[in-house]
Amino acid sequence: MRASSTLTVLSFLLMTWACHPKESKEKTAEIEPAVKEVVESADDTTELPAPKIKKASLDLYPPIYTVYPLSRPEPSHAFFFGYAADAERPFQTVLAYVVAVEPDFQYGETAPPVLLDSQAYDSFMIDWALQFQKRPELVQKLKDLAANFSWQIDSQYIDDKAELIPDRVLDDQPRYARITQITLARRLTFKMAGSTEVKGDTPSGIISIPMNIKAYSKAQIDLGKARYEKVGAACISCHAGPEAVRSAFLKHSSDFMAYFTDSQIVGFMKNSSNPDGSDFLEGLHVNAFVDVAEEEGMVAFLRNMLPWYDKALQPAF
Repeated sequence: MRASSTLTVLSFLLMTWACHPKESKEKTAEIEPAVKEVVESADDTTELPAPKIKKASLDLYPPIYTVYPLSRPEPSHAFFFGYAADAERPFQTVLAYVVAVEPDFQYGETAPPVLLDSQAYDSFMIDWALQFQKRPELVQKLKDLAANFSWQIDSQYIDDKAELIPDRVLDDQPRYARITQITLARRLTFKMAGSTEVKGDTPSGIISIPMNIKAYSKAQIDLGKARYEKVGAACISCHAGPEAVRSAFLKHSSDFMAYFTDSQIVGFMKNSSNPDGSDFLEGLHVNAFVDVAEEEGMVAFLRNMLPWYDKALQPAF
């Protein structure tokens, strides 16, 4: 649904498993306040505009419950993260995900035409969400799903911890999303190199995404940091500092870089080429490196950067 695309500003990534999966229940004191806060805020509907679209009833479009990461890649897409036993800061990412209720547009023969217009869709969803909110047994089912959903995490590869998401991170959500969605997060810290996969058993099916964890040394990270921050060498001049360039800097976060293989990162830095081989910014992202070691150091440094989630909360870089 449209709200999921709005929420992708958190970027998100995934996580874990293989040999020894364990369940990490969301029934924790950390998560329960977040669930309570979101649902309580949903009770205040005085600011919602009057619905413009008719026939958005729960009878015509009954609710379906689902769970999904805030960023959903192709099912076969593998993610790439890093690990270094001698690094000063551990390699981490934050898995942000949504527990949501959505209209079942497949219930009827066709989806309503309002889906083709964003404003009409918002009005439709406001109407539908208000009806949903008036059904306490349906709202309770959403809270129960948020409290009980669990990820399978392979503790051999990853440490996993529930995390609260500050309200300001979700300020861009449509009003109806505050009624129909609960956003949660888990911080993942990588413990060793290897291959594993993300798994979550959701009401709408199994989430399973391959993930690769590669070892990098502190020496590589330091070399990459020195190149990244080198005066007059492009990187730091465009990707740090004033608010005007924050968005560009955030795209160098570890979770954003997880969509790229090491060789794709190098190609992007050296040749201004996208992973599919197409040109990026008409060649304006071309950078020179002393040798292969410096290129590999840059990759290690980018992999070790903070997740977008952490950077977005920092007042400056």
